[in-house]
Amino acid sequence: GRMRYILQSLRSSYVKSPLTLACFQLLGPQDTYLVQSDEDDTKFWGWKYSQGLGCTFQWNDEGKDDNHTAHIAAMQPDEWRKRVQTGFQILPFHFQGRLNGHDGTLGGVKANQGIPGSAEYDISLKPVAGWGNYPPLSSATNSTTTNNNYRQYSTAGWLAAFPVFEPHWQITMAHARASGSLNWNGTVYEFEDAPFYGEKNWGGAFPTKWYWAQCNSFDDHQDLSFTAGGGIRELPFF
Repeated sequence: GRMRYILQSLRSSYVKSPLTLACFQLLGPQDTYLVQSDEDDTKFWGWKYSQGLGCTFQWNDEGKDDNHTAHIAAMQPDEWRKRVQTGFQILPFHFQGRLNGHDGTLGGVKANQGIPGSAEYDISLKPVAGWGNYPPLSSATNSTTTNNNYRQYSTAGWLAAFPVFEPHWQITMAHARASGSLNWNGTVYEFEDAPFYGEKNWGGAFPTKWYWAQCNSFDDHQDLSFTAGGGIRELPFF
């Protein structure tokens, strides 16, 4: 089968600027690419200690709370399906997204910078291997609250605390099996127990040169997941 990528990004700073952005990007069949964004980054939410994040661009009619304010927090998957028109949500064991944007291959991520396109996915995960002691593989539930009793190990160890090593890198799910569906511009793809891997990056810089490799689909080793990465950085004290 072909690989699919889900990418959520947040460009934010203490001072509001034209670069401030909450962005939803999808790479799909035949190297196609769809994107939707919103300049209001306050719509984005994320957990501090575990894999939980999301952003709602548009709500359905019943999406608002009783006081007519937006609900910026995790929701159970059934509630998310009813309330959200476009946006995304990632829980430790469930991914959901509805994108109504455009083809981003020309380079623009803001509205109306490409040919219109849409996508929707709803994916549940069966974890095989996390990173550190989170997520708790013995209790794969879709809780909508973070659990501070479980803490991930940092992929880069104590070095991850230093800004000079940006962008920071964290493996959130080393290996899992994914089941669900993807609707890409009207074409529906269904899958069951497909190999899944998840990670995140953050920071304000990038290496001058870098490499990254990942594979968790070995014919003779179904439970094996391999990841390697590295780069050349310009350290300020050299």
